[in-house]
Amino acid sequence: MIRAFAALLVVALAALPLRAIVAHPTSLSVVPSLQVDAAAYDAIAAEIVQTRSLAPIPPLQPPGFVLMVAAVYAVAGHSWVAAKVFLWLVFCACILMSAQLAWRLYGEERHAWIAAVLTASAPALRGYTGTIQYELIAAAWLLALLNLASRARVGAVGACVALGAMAAAATLTREVLLATVPVLATYVAHQQWQTHRSQRALACALLVLSSALLPVAGWAMLQSGRSDRIVMISDKGPLVMAFGNNPLANGTFNAPLVGVGTPAGLAFMGAQPTRAVELMGRKFLYFWGVLRDGWNVPRPSGVWLARAAGGTVPLEAILPLVRGGGWLVALVITLITWPRARWRRWWVLPGTIAAVASVHLLTVSSHRFAVPVLPVTLAIIAGPLARAATWLLTSRRRWAPCVCGLAAMVAMQRAEWPVRYSLDAAHMDGLNAANAVDPEFGLVRVADAARGRRAALLLSDEALPHGRFDVVLRLRAAAGAAARDDGIVIARLETATQRLCELTVTRGQAPPGQWIDVTMPCTLHQDDSVTIVVDTTGAVDVAFQSVQLRW
Repeated sequence: MIRAFAALLVVALAALPLRAIVAHPTSLSVVPSLQVDAAAYDAIAAEIVQTRSLAPIPPLQPPGFVLMVAAVYAVAGHSWVAAKVFLWLVFCACILMSAQLAWRLYGEERHAWIAAVLTASAPALRGYTGTIQYELIAAAWLLALLNLASRARVGAVGACVALGAMAAAATLTREVLLATVPVLATYVAHQQWQTHRSQRALACALLVLSSALLPVAGWAMLQSGRSDRIVMISDKGPLVMAFGNNPLANGTFNAPLVGVGTPAGLAFMGAQPTRAVELMGRKFLYFWGVLRDGWNVPRPSGVWLARAAGGTVPLEAILPLVRGGGWLVALVITLITWPRARWRRWWVLPGTIAAVASVHLLTVSSHRFAVPVLPVTLAIIAGPLARAATWLLTSRRRWAPCVCGLAAMVAMQRAEWPVRYSLDAAHMDGLNAANAVDPEFGLVRVADAARGRRAALLLSDEALPHGRFDVVLRLRAAAGAAARDDGIVIARLETATQRLCELTVTRGQAPPGQWIDVTMPCTLHQDDSVTIVVDTTGAVDVAFQSVQLRW
């Protein structure tokens, strides 16, 4: 009975992204904020099919992902739906491989089912099935590598060469996965040394390294010859180092907001090591979703929990947990409680997670970049979750109160509760603005008039609860030549299909130099993903302290 229920749950969860793909056939990305480079990948893949050559692949892009999309286009025609269905199939493969990894890790079927349910329900994984991006492909490669590494540990020559070749393919799809190659090679050698304590361990490591690095070096030589300069896997390295390490950096990709300061990259890290370490801490939090970045996947579970708590817990306290902070806490607890024998055999799993994360601690970070390691993380935490589920289900005195509590939380979804969601303006996205220190409120967002109209504040694709609510902007306008009736700020909320509300703040409503609260009433008829945009018109300089949503 439980096995059948788990299977039905996995199938139902896995089918939801496919439904979204079919429902949005003309959208390049089902979630708009995840579009990122999808248009570029789509154009490159289409040109590869048209020219039947590798020439369209620019030095900024590794070849793996665009070649896969090109293969889909060659078979199905230039179809966004076909590309997304392919990614959905990869998502289904990730579910199976995560379950397989959990089974091998813990040795019981129940752990596999928990891992499958967790992977199928993960919003970040499901979100990337609806856009032409490489994240799911990278996740599938990483799962395949780890499952194969557990076989290559026996030291068979063929398995070591296959592991290295697969690592090369993964690296040519997502450059960051190069960091996993030494981890995998060391793991195979370590396992061999524990078994045989011979030179065979070194030979296995060299086989993995050589078969992984030679194809990558071949591609680098090909691109270098075309470009008449040295190109590694791609040209992104210096760019992402500069984006993530400069005086204006905040840990994630904020160049459209504030630009790139100087010094940048390694020069910045050498000149300001304390600030560089502080940024690494922020990058760690961005990687695990504790801090929100612009590439956001809506989390309806946050809305559900806010209502289940009766509005007593603000939404900004819940969202970091459901975005990824909860998985991080569960991962740390699981690894702390692992017995020594499991660490000796399976250290490669946290090792690869750490290798991928470390690259983004040095460059630029986002929860988007954690998507490839999420299925591995979920396979690891499936162990204690399965044990907890078994403990609950084996006694009515344990599961009955849980069922009653869950029923009460479900019942609370029918009512409207006083939910609160507060945002610091300085931590929101935007275009061509800056953060400055205000003596009263500390760090605030400042949009000067010189650069004209643009989105000074932006919150993309956030899941919000239905009902009537107020959006309260706290802002301060500087002195300027604008007339009393001139608009200085235009705020709006919109879903993918409609504009919910809009408000224009005039010069007369905002006396120079005074902080004021401006309220915009709004109504959302059902729980939905909402984007908040606050434009400045360029009439005067405007500073923003906060945006608050109150139901």
